[in-house]
Amino acid sequence: MQVFKSKTFKRILSLAVLLLMLIGTYTIITETLSDTTYRTYFEKDVKKIKDNNEDVDIVFVGASRMYMSIVPSVLEEKLGVSNVLVGSTATQPICGSYYYIKELIKDVHPKKVILDVTWDRLLNEKQAQALLLVYDRLSGFNKAEYALKCFDKSNRCYLLGPCRYKDNILVADKIIAEKKLAKDSWEEKENSKGETYKEKGFVYAVSDVTTGSISFDPEADYWYSDDRILEENKEYLDKCVELCKENGVEFELVTAPCSVTYMYFVGGYDDADKWYRNYAKEKGINYINLNYLKGRENFLPDELMYDNCHTNGEGAYVTSEKYADLLLKEEKGEDISSYFYENLDEFKKDVHRIVALEAEIEYSETANDDGSVDATMHLLSLKNPDAKAFYQIELQADGSDETTVLSEFSEKETVSIKLPGYTGYKLIVRAKSQYEGDKEAKMIYSY
Repeated sequence: MQVFKSKTFKRILSLAVLLLMLIGTYTIITETLSDTTYRTYFEKDVKKIKDNNEDVDIVFVGASRMYMSIVPSVLEEKLGVSNVLVGSTATQPICGSYYYIKELIKDVHPKKVILDVTWDRLLNEKQAQALLLVYDRLSGFNKAEYALKCFDKSNRCYLLGPCRYKDNILVADKIIAEKKLAKDSWEEKENSKGETYKEKGFVYAVSDVTTGSISFDPEADYWYSDDRILEENKEYLDKCVELCKENGVEFELVTAPCSVTYMYFVGGYDDADKWYRNYAKEKGINYINLNYLKGRENFLPDELMYDNCHTNGEGAYVTSEKYADLLLKEEKGEDISSYFYENLDEFKKDVHRIVALEAEIEYSETANDDGSVDATMHLLSLKNPDAKAFYQIELQADGSDETTVLSEFSEKETVSIKLPGYTGYKLIVRAKSQYEGDKEAKMIYSY
């Protein structure tokens, strides 16, 4: 009894109570202010599968290109399997993929893991936000090891909820409402980006890319070469292969669709494909690049892309149908190499159009007497070497369906035009090739 009355015990008890209060406060703040993400809905799907003691046949792991390209129900029906899961997170780093595969093998015991790879997957530095999205899906020692191995010291503060979610305090009411919706609903409502969580990791997008427009981040570096591969990324890819092998899980690589514009724009795109082909051969695993599937220009045109790196919902269903057919042939032991183009040059032979265009505008420093402004447009297009680009420039007032042609179709890449001295109009630039029936590329500038 004397022990319980001692000052030392009282201090220890006070510290324990304080620690419990701090842990409780930390948990409440983190749970209240944390964002509702696709993970919320994905975990509900996984729980349902586990509660029903169902098998998981295939798990896809990778970045957002995967969860916007693969429709689980399509693969399940065509392959005759029970469950397909898409365990992907935005901009998922390859180290994150390794630990997530580890988690999924422990949690749902898949028969096959298919990892998403892209031309820049092994070149990318780790980003804090992308690391955190994977961190949220891990548990126990796996989560702790991931935090220690993959987070730089400068990013570890974001592992603490109050540090990570401090900016959410001002919108706490909105976050709480989203959590209630997620609790009551199995399917997310369409968000501000035109995306809706549908099933087992798949996200349906309703928007489409501006077809024929070269719209890329001017600060980014769209160029691949083997010597730019980060050694750490390569090591984690090797670890993914070994992890699956050790656990008796089949392992494959896949490159999900990007836009044709993207394939033309990225320097060294074909070299990245060759690297993955050689790697797969060396490791004795399968690799499929869905961008090189023959006929892709017709069955998956850029109109079925959400942006240059992701399919929209309609494109996802097309992709999943084609991919399921390939996996089925693969399972039967069929050689599927004849269904693919050998390289980008062979792919381009089936492209008979101006793929995309871009325009830069230079304005005169002074206006004309009538208020108009002289301008010069410099035009650029992505196309095959044998294609000729013909450009036309049109003016369209806001709210009007009619356009005025400022410069008719010609091969000139530098064109002088006269623009109104007011805002509230659009410039429409069109490009077409010499091929009859060619689709036009188009770019719109608003003023």
